[in-house]
Amino acid sequence: MPNKEKIAKNLRLLRHKKGITQSEVAKSVGISLSAITNYELGICFDKFNIKCFHVVIFHKESHYCF
Repeated sequence: MPNKEKIAKNLRLLRHKKGITQSEVAKSVGISLSAITNYELGICFDKFNIKCFHVVIFHKESHYCF
């Protein structure tokens, strides 16, 4: 399984490419801004929410991140 740092890097990269803020992601996924920040920093990891992050915001399958 990939490490948290790689996942965090991929989440930030995809969000920046899409040109959206962490607040926009949090609102669309239905989780807190602090959760998005923690995912992008690799501080915490919730596989279900990260999957939602990809599917809802980026229309990508979650395996892209992993």
